[in-house]
Amino acid sequence: MATICLVRHLSPWPDMRHHINLAVVLALITGCALVAVSGRNLPSHPIPWAGAMVFLVCVLLPHAGDSSHSMMRRWLYGVGSAMGMAAVVLSQSRGAFVVLAFPIVLMVIHGLRTYSRSLIWVGAACVLAAATLASLTAAPSDPLRLRLAAVEMEQALKTQDFNSSLGARVYLNQLAWHHFSESPWVGVGATQRLALIKNAGLDLPPAQSDALSHVRTLGHVHNQYLHHAMDNGIVGLLGFLALLVCMGWISARLHAIDRVASHQMALITLAHAVGSVSNVNLAHNYYALMWGLCTGLVFLQALAATRTDQRTAPLQTGSQPKHQHP
Repeated sequence: MATICLVRHLSPWPDMRHHINLAVVLALITGCALVAVSGRNLPSHPIPWAGAMVFLVCVLLPHAGDSSHSMMRRWLYGVGSAMGMAAVVLSQSRGAFVVLAFPIVLMVIHGLRTYSRSLIWVGAACVLAAATLASLTAAPSDPLRLRLAAVEMEQALKTQDFNSSLGARVYLNQLAWHHFSESPWVGVGATQRLALIKNAGLDLPPAQSDALSHVRTLGHVHNQYLHHAMDNGIVGLLGFLALLVCMGWISARLHAIDRVASHQMALITLAHAVGSVSNVNLAHNYYALMWGLCTGLVFLQALAATRTDQRTAPLQTGSQPKHQHP
């Protein structure tokens, strides 16, 4: 509601987009410094915290490729985005690593318009990203925890020991799918879902029950799609998917108003869609707050760009400038 009021009534000040971007750059630099000093001991849960950093990168990164900005500003936005990506990597929140693919996604989008030259850069970026991920995965310290994820997955599937981060997700995803299959239309409800998790394995022999001790400390199934499906069946799942579809539709509509804003919204949609595979991020108020804030910033920057275009565009004889709202 606040975003609607601002977009309808706010008169953008000169260079408003740049001022917003400066605030985002400062936030990303601060976040990178914080996680470098504190590790995963962050003010919020590391996963939604990393998701918030991803949303800020979604707001800033498209401006780094916008030729309407000066080269100095584009470099500043690029460095700020890189600091945000570094913050996500240092947080070791694997579900947010999709942010590393965002430069390639934007290059592909631009490549569809400019063809050969951009596609060469896309190929180079893909090779560089693959080499970087391979080197980090092979490093003895396993900084991205990717080898650890493979070990936990193998352990959960082979030995049925779910006392690990990824092992618990394997069990909870299986639990959610099983109960969704039994009650596909309306689900089992949040109360029953929580009871099933808290009582997981208590009726089994001690060895098997101990293998689920970590699962019993959790409260959701660590998958936003299966979480809605288990709680509210197809009805709940369609409600969540409708949100993603609407965000994609907004991105398409914004393309006619401001291409940068369209790319920002597309990245936010992609970040939320991918991040929801490994966590129920909307269970964390901080994540929802940052999602709403960054979505609002996209509309405000689109408003500023539209008003700027109207002020700078030459008026045609006998015509009046159209007043558009994103």
